[in-house]
Amino acid sequence: IHIFDKPHQLQAFAGPNPSIYQSGQIDLAGKMVKLGSPHLRWALIQATKAYARFSPVFKAYLRTKL
Repeated sequence: IHIFDKPHQLQAFAGPNPSIYQSGQIDLAGKMVKLGSPHLRWALIQATKAYARFSPVFKAYLRTKL
């Protein structure tokens, strides 16, 4: 973590950052960008799935996002 100067650099390395489309007055967040470390991205996804199995509140939150 200390090799990154700014938080967005760590986020870009991990990969789960949404694409952004901006044009005039339109400001949209798109799908997740699949850049960065595939191993770290896989670990984050697995941790999220495991947490969702044991937390009903988090599971309900994920359902609203997917």
